Amino acid sequence: MVSAVLLFVASVTVAAPVSSAAAPVFADGFESGTTSMWTFASSLAVQQTYVRTGAWAARATSNTTPSYAWRDLGSAYPDLYATTRFLVFSHQTNVWLQSLRTSTGSAIALIGVNTGGKLILRNAATGNTFTSSTVVTNGAWHEVELRVMVGAAGRADVWYDGNPVTELGRNDNFGTGGISRLMIGDNNTGKVFDVALDDVVVATERLPADANPPTIPTGLTAAARGSSQVDLAWTTSSDDVAVAGYTVFRSTDGAAFTQVGTSPTPSFLDSSLASETQYWYSVDAFDAAGNRSPRSDTATTTTGPPLAADQFGRWSPPFDVGVVAVHATVLHTGEVLLFNGRSGSIGTVVKLWDPADGTVADVSVSAQHNLVCAGTSFLSNGNLLVAGGTLWGAGSPFGTSQTAVFDPEARVWRVGPAMAQARWYPTNVSLADGRTLVFAGKTNTTVTADKVERYDPATDSFTTLSSSATMKMAPYPRMSFFPTAGSCDSGSSAARSTSTRRQGCGRTDPR
Repeated sequence: MVSAVLLFVASVTVAAPVSSAAAPVFADGFESGTTSMWTFASSLAVQQTYVRTGAWAARATSNTTPSYAWRDLGSAYPDLYATTRFLVFSHQTNVWLQSLRTSTGSAIALIGVNTGGKLILRNAATGNTFTSSTVVTNGAWHEVELRVMVGAAGRADVWYDGNPVTELGRNDNFGTGGISRLMIGDNNTGKVFDVALDDVVVATERLPADANPPTIPTGLTAAARGSSQVDLAWTTSSDDVAVAGYTVFRSTDGAAFTQVGTSPTPSFLDSSLASETQYWYSVDAFDAAGNRSPRSDTATTTTGPPLAADQFGRWSPPFDVGVVAVHATVLHTGEVLLFNGRSGSIGTVVKLWDPADGTVADVSVSAQHNLVCAGTSFLSNGNLLVAGGTLWGAGSPFGTSQTAVFDPEARVWRVGPAMAQARWYPTNVSLADGRTLVFAGKTNTTVTADKVERYDPATDSFTTLSSSATMKMAPYPRMSFFPTAGSCDSGSSAARSTSTRRQGCGRTDPR
């Protein structure tokens, strides 16, 4: 008798190997709010502004000084991948974003942005720098990944926002030293840059490709601007790598939408629209890998009525007024007073342009008064008070105590009274009673005028106010007069002048 044996074999599924990139050599999202995970950091601030993910990011800011951090990786690797997410605010020089180095800190390979904004790679072993055609967009988060294999038969590869930069990929000798250190930022002097850094990862294998879309934009608003434009704004989306931009869609019925543009930032101005028409809008977000979020909720608005012909502005062809108009003042006569600085042995070249007929008259100052960088304000009778300027023959930033007054109707200048302090870049403030206060200005290269002086047109003189009014301010401070109750009553004779050209209480219109 033979015993029967039944054998059942179940199907077996073998799992694919898990990439070791899931366990990186080093990673830091700066979520501790410090640089504690780094061996050394210099002038690298951890802050909560312009964060890519989480709540913290690093910021490297240099004004000719090093700004960087480095991290020992605990071993010497012959082949390594380093990824850094970055946002360039500005840079006047080239700036290195990250570099792989030996245990002593000697650079092996560096990746960065040159002065023209192009992505560059440097082989420190050979001293060669390679430039790509890839231009980095300022003001947006990006991802740069650098792979380096050292040795005489070495290799470098670069990815930007997940895409290979083939111009920088090369077989090259990257030296014989193992990769033992990562640096972010730039440790060189003479550099000027401002860069945010976040989500740094070093791994022995390349990180998985980005397959995740950004989050849906929220908070979309649409506001009509006149008869033909709509302002759009929404909340910034987030992404596991970086949001590359947004797509804007428009509809005239709220159902069928058409793409009308893209924007790298969460705002968009839609132009050339029909007047008195309702429009609906929606936006989505996309990353560099082409992943797109679902569209946002819609927002709607209606453009305004068309403008009358006399409400449209227009540009004229260029024309020569005979002077570089550093200062331009619209007078109550409708003419425009234009002046710059001194000219030869005479005072200041001043031109008077009449927009009505396009004529230009010469009304230059004959006294040796360099009016450039002066303070200007109208008096209650419509005349223009020019206080200070540049010391004759000295050049900026040496101030002058001279003043001048221009009469628009007579088209003549007269020399005004001298101030107690010389002033270059002062500010004039007209008061309700017709008098004028003069603030600030540079007296010379090291001294800033701190006294406040008051000009009285009734006596054509300046008075230095008491010490309680002393105030040292930067050149050309922005200042205005705001009348309080009673300051514009009939007791203020100058401000209450019956002249049709007078300056109203607290107004800057000389009429």
